[in-house]
This record gives sequence, structure tokens and C-alpha cells, in this order.
Amino acid sequence: MQVIPTVSLIDHENLACGLTRSLEPNNQQRLDRKQQVFHALNAVTGNQLGHIVVGSSYAGLTLMENSLCCPTARQVYEIGKDGAERALLKYLDEHFEGFSIGTLIIGSGDRAFAEVAAKWRARGTHVLVISQPGSLSSELYAAASQVIVIPTQWQFDFAA
Repeated sequence: MQVIPTVSLIDHENLACGLTRSLEPNNQQRLDRKQQVFHALNAVTGNQLGHIVVGSSYAGLTLMENSLCCPTARQVYEIGKDGAERALLKYLDEHFEGFSIGTLIIGSGDRAFAEVAAKWRARGTHVLVISQPGSLSSELYAAASQVIVIPTQWQFDFAA
């Protein structure tokens, strides 16, 4: 069985956009936030994100923003509620089912990833979850091999 060293599923909407609930960001602010999150992910993984897949629940502008933040990443989307999660999980199933993954990085705190995290961990994959403070579900936490909560001092502020 072929081994893929690292696969990263990045739910930018959970990591970046979820932090903007109290403020409706403009396009540049949203892009800046996503770029900051991508740099933080690289920092906490030592630039070892491997095969990167970024999910979105919107097409158009959001996909263009994601490709500016992660130019080497595969961009996937599904429209509607939990579209980013569904697109990322579908991509993982369709492209890596017959492979062994050394490390599966899940950039999200969403409970939707708990089942797949448990499944891959049971196969011997190291499952690293990277989440924002306060957004990590207890189910995903329990299914992970390791969890990194992006430090509070890394909270991303919009430029004034």
C-alpha cells in the first residue's frame, strides 16, 4: 500500500471566517485573515502541511481567495450548510481511500470531522487537529491523536 506522508484538510471557514461573527469583514479583511491563518498553520506544523486541500461552501470569490492564500492547495467546495466539511470529506474518501496516510492534519474544530478522524486513527494514522480556541468539538478532540489550539495571542485582528 502506498504511503502518503501528510494530508491536510483545511476548513478556512472554520479557522478564519468563524472568527468574524461579530464583524462583517470586507473582502480584503477576509483575505488577510485567511492568509494569517495559513501562515499560522505552517508555523505550528513546521511547514509540513503536505498535500493540502482547502474547503469552502461558496464558489467564486471565496475559491479565488483560498487559492491566493494556499496556491499549492487543491480547492474543493460544496454549496450550502457544512459545504466545506462535506467537500473536504468527500475529497479524502475519493482520493485517499486506498492509501496509507502518515499524518492527517485537520484544520478545523468542527464535529463533522470526528468520524473520519477516528477512522484514520484506527488505521494507524497520526491525526493532528488544529483549531481556534473555543471552536473545538469534544467529539473531534476525543478522536484526534494530537490537538493544537492556535494560541490566544495569535488571535487575528483586523487592521484598523
